[in-house]
Amino acid sequence: MVVVMLRKVEVKEGGVYKLNKTFTISPELTGALGVYSSAESQLFYTNEIVTGELKITHLDISKSIIAGSFWFDALNDKRAKVEIREGRFGWNY
Repeated sequence: MVVVMLRKVEVKEGGVYKLNKTFTISPELTGALGVYSSAESQLFYTNEIVTGELKITHLDISKSIIAGSFWFDALNDKRAKVEIREGRFGWNY
């Protein structure tokens, strides 16, 4: 499973956002992050050094549609790295 999250960020069509935060449930988190969960339930996170990119290619607020692409690298707690490439999404929110 792959999760890409923007929190407290103004999202715009054509916007490119650096995935450089680590997952936290803290309300202070502002920015963008990537998370990967392996089949063995290992969690891998982006951080300030191991990063990626999210691009919003379509945003229609009146129809509640957002689409884009992403890539990122992420580490688990043992410092093993995964590379997520050519990710795409389309979502009705």
